[in-house]
Amino acid sequence: MGVNLSGRNFLKLLDFTPAEIEYLIDLSADFKQLKRAGVPHRHLEGKNIVLLFEKTSTRTRCSFEVAGYDLGMGVTYLDPASSQMGNKESIEDTARVLGRMYDGIEYRGFDQAIVEELAANAGVPVWNGLTTEFHPTQMIADMLTVREKFGHLRGLKLTFFGDARNNVANSLMVVCAKMGMRFCACGPKENMPEAELVEQCRAIAAQTGGEVVLTDSVDEGARDANVLYTDIWVSMGEPAELWAERIRLLSPYQVNAAVMEKAAADAIFMHCLPSFHDTKTTVGADIAQKFGIEEMEVTDEVFESSRSVVFEVRVAVHRGREPHALHQGRDVRDPQIAVTLCVARIPRVCRCGNCDRTAWALLRADSARRPVGWDFRPSCDRGRRATHICHAGRVRHAVRVRVRRVLPLDGKFDFGDAACGASALANLAPAHPRGSRSCALGSRTASRAPRPQSP
Repeated sequence: MGVNLSGRNFLKLLDFTPAEIEYLIDLSADFKQLKRAGVPHRHLEGKNIVLLFEKTSTRTRCSFEVAGYDLGMGVTYLDPASSQMGNKESIEDTARVLGRMYDGIEYRGFDQAIVEELAANAGVPVWNGLTTEFHPTQMIADMLTVREKFGHLRGLKLTFFGDARNNVANSLMVVCAKMGMRFCACGPKENMPEAELVEQCRAIAAQTGGEVVLTDSVDEGARDANVLYTDIWVSMGEPAELWAERIRLLSPYQVNAAVMEKAAADAIFMHCLPSFHDTKTTVGADIAQKFGIEEMEVTDEVFESSRSVVFEVRVAVHRGREPHALHQGRDVRDPQIAVTLCVARIPRVCRCGNCDRTAWALLRADSARRPVGWDFRPSCDRGRRATHICHAGRVRHAVRVRVRRVLPLDGKFDFGDAACGASALANLAPAHPRGSRSCALGSRTASRAPRPQSP
């Protein structure tokens, strides 16, 4: 069954199935590849989004803005001093105003109830850029990074060290349970996630083959861990007076070289950032002066090591999430939107066994001009056997299928069969968004050309 997230809010990962989360990870990987290849993907031109920040940020703001611009959208940033939300205007009224001006709203701030209320009243998709309880956008980025490093997610062990009741730890527990991973929260007993959320995640993990473990033992947490994750000990919005207590409680759970040695041989280190791994920040220098420690949740040695992947960027994730909500009724992974960069029309003889008429084979290709699939436009509507080829150009298998996502030549959607082989690769059209042999990116119709007549 296909995944359709059109118009959906993105508030917390508990609202999404494992298949939908995997879809977002896949989509983010697609956009990341397009970005690396330098291929324009302005699929949302004419759309406008607003970034509503009650908590400032470097990565969240920049990644959302770059993603919006890459997709062709207009982006407005409202910081805490630029909006009357919650001051002179209620959240409900703010949502109704912004929903009439923008096609989507990103919120980063405090209680989860605020973003839920925005979503209930805005009338447009709302995305959670961080709340006190959850940080779902970070999770899609993290899971993409983990999958890129290990090739899969299911069965991997991820251990979070430190304050395991914060939004990042909560969200990691949810996404690990959803994706069949083994999650371990390693920290003081008084800093564990809420019992209700733990039980909810354990119920999910029981269905997906995952696991949720809580422990105060560093040895148990690090043993066989594939991913070691941590976060700063006092989160944004919490009072500075907490530093003394948190340093006392959480210092034993610092991620250092000794902890990394207890993990799996191929283990990686992750951090949502910012990090206090040295004294090169105002806060870091102040803490060093007051408490005599120069490294907090992670040592500089681990942070700067080859096993650290903390600087994997998040832009692709936000590009992947915005289109699925804003493309009205259309799957963003539809080849007409996301991956089709050229479509070659290749005449082939219909082999349905009923006629010898010419059929059209539409070759879809990715940014590297590798074929990614075929859509068939036959003259006869009886044949339904489609021959698929792999990227190397060899015939992979022949199966009977109903081809649904097809590009019309004459405004008709019909089904059929065409004989295709490796020689067809030579007919691949130049990778150009327009032209007599290719279709415009995102267009519903291919270039008009006369259909060959039957002999």
